[in-house]
Amino acid sequence: MIERKTFRALAVLGLCLFAAGAAAQTTEEVRQKFDQGEFLEAADLGEAVGTSESLALAAGALGVYGHYVADKSARLPVLERGVELARRAVEADTTNFEAYHQSAHVVGRYAENIGKMKAVREGVAADIRDFLEAAIRLNPDYADAHVALGGWHAEVARNRIARWMYGGGKEEALYHLSRALELAPDEKVVLYEYGVRIQQLDSDNGQARARELLTRAKEIPAKNAYEEFLHQDVLTALAALDK
Repeated sequence: MIERKTFRALAVLGLCLFAAGAAAQTTEEVRQKFDQGEFLEAADLGEAVGTSESLALAAGALGVYGHYVADKSARLPVLERGVELARRAVEADTTNFEAYHQSAHVVGRYAENIGKMKAVREGVAADIRDFLEAAIRLNPDYADAHVALGGWHAEVARNRIARWMYGGGKEEALYHLSRALELAPDEKVVLYEYGVRIQQLDSDNGQARARELLTRAKEIPAKNAYEEFLHQDVLTALAALDK
């Protein structure tokens, strides 16, 4: 016969396992809503679940919605909410590399909408770099963080004052972009980001390399609603090369 204490312990363990399974299932529902383009619903559900993973997904959904879908007048509140959810995702689990990546993503979108001077005053550029470097420390083979950090360094390379303020530049940009491509040669976002950056970073062969990478990105089917938006970005970048 099972003793009462043992029974209670097993019951508690069972409840914990059930809760973990339910959280995992609900987080998958957040991801499904994101993939289907139900970004606000994904954000609401991710916030309600409240785990680091679900909060990171919620922040990412708001970053995509704020950039591609929201009316201009509504973007800033959406992105501010995304920044807050990303902060909570990191606080919930400081070892979750995706939380740092989504923090960089949504903070970057926020910075695009507040103006350069305010972004400088708030130290946004350094925050984005720090988030991405944290993600890579936790997962050195995380292609999305490498390509985002490569893009960050490419932007720094464009401006002498930015290079002085933040360090890094062209060499770091090429390293992280190349590392991302090595890790994920068939990932649409990697090919796109490398393609649009290489023109600036390689004055000799940049346009030819950009066309090659963007053409490869164009041929990869979109896996979800976000990549449908990204596909349009690829087509726009290719059209710009043709001009």
